[in-house]
Amino acid sequence: MHRRLFHINVTRQCQLACSHCYIDQEIRDNGVAMSVDKMQEIAEVVGDTHADVHIIGGEPTLVSIDTHKQYLSILSKLKNSKIMIVTALQNARAVKVAKLYQNIATSYDPNARTEINNDKWLKRCRELRENGNNVHVCVSLSQSVVNYGVGKTLDELYEFDFRSIHLAAMVPTINALKETPDPILTSRAMIESSKWALAKRKTNKDIFVSPFDGLLQGMSNYDGLRCPAGEGCVNVEPNGQIHACVAKGGEVKDINNGQIQPTEEQLDSNAYRLEVAQHNRSRPECFGCEFWPTCKGGCRVLANTEIARQSSECAGFKVFLNYVKDQASSLLTNEKLK
Repeated sequence: MHRRLFHINVTRQCQLACSHCYIDQEIRDNGVAMSVDKMQEIAEVVGDTHADVHIIGGEPTLVSIDTHKQYLSILSKLKNSKIMIVTALQNARAVKVAKLYQNIATSYDPNARTEINNDKWLKRCRELRENGNNVHVCVSLSQSVVNYGVGKTLDELYEFDFRSIHLAAMVPTINALKETPDPILTSRAMIESSKWALAKRKTNKDIFVSPFDGLLQGMSNYDGLRCPAGEGCVNVEPNGQIHACVAKGGEVKDINNGQIQPTEEQLDSNAYRLEVAQHNRSRPECFGCEFWPTCKGGCRVLANTEIARQSSECAGFKVFLNYVKDQASSLLTNEKLK
């Protein structure tokens, strides 16, 4: 809880073109990789703090294995940090690179890939598990996934032997607007996932579906729903540029092609502080809301879209949060009756 999050984009290059991706195609075509020296510089900033360090992209496994070994020789010295690589596992070299990391996060979208590619993805997930790696899975709640059915998607992942599943709301940059559903549909999808988890847990106690289960454990403290920007998210581009918001690095207009300041200087700069302040600022409609400590107003990028402005639901997914509150109250009452 409340650990600082470092998104280290070691490359923005990606061989895929998923419709829900928030990164502009022009950026995904760039094959520049983060230098080992820059990784060392970032690691020195992380230091002894308790942090989650995500090696991400783009597709990070497109960076050479030798370079990843050098990254890990640096990152392994961060004794208080949890290191994780985030990969789609959709290229032949992905498993060799991913095996270097104990913790692996991958994504599943039943619509975005062919059946053959999904078979390869599942085979790679199983190979990594057999190797002793921890493999986590995330599903982006795109319009396509909502249309396909969240319960159906969860059933498939359960059949693939996943028991801990994270559902993530869309990051609605210009590139991903077509796949960004109305927030009320996202709330309903999260409620559907909650009902699925409650039903499945009757026969299997090991089920954990986030954000529902995380919120049950600590509604005002759970970090898995609210946007981390402004509260400790450091999003680093391959060239070393820093943003507080992951979405900013996905759009061409936000990429700096000039001279980049050292990491520590950027974190102390007025530009970064302003970005953090903008994300911490409350919107008038959030004043007095009981769920503010939980959602912190939700994603600012989403809140500023016409999709959200015209919705009956807020960017913090209040309908879903009310459902979780009711479930928590019901579960507590049942425990007392026992």
